[in-house]
Amino acid sequence: MVLERERSLRTCEQKDSVIDTLILIRDSWDICLDVIVMLRSVVRRKISVTAVSAEDVERVLRRLGLYDDTVNGRAKCFVCGKVVSMDTIGGMLMVGGRVVLVCDRPACIAKAALLAKEQKQE
Repeated sequence: MVLERERSLRTCEQKDSVIDTLILIRDSWDICLDVIVMLRSVVRRKISVTAVSAEDVERVLRRLGLYDDTVNGRAKCFVCGKVVSMDTIGGMLMVGGRVVLVCDRPACIAKAALLAKEQKQE
């Protein structure tokens, strides 16, 4: 009887664990779908982009006063808040009269592109 009860409890715990895992997978899938929808809307729109060559990035960051923060790990992505380094800069954007950095994550670049487009229309 005791063994049967212990097996039953383990089975319930395993079911709870599986359910928790499935919920995490569903939530992750929902986030992925949101990003895909957002990226599709960006791809369908015409967005003008000013490109800077890799060689000029340092000079541009120095001119904007963002170089020291970027190389010292103090620069953050405007969209997600992660640290932006020289290797992970995805873009720059003017927000509220100041230049902010965006990391190289596709979702952040897409959100920044949408924001830039909205600001341009205002």
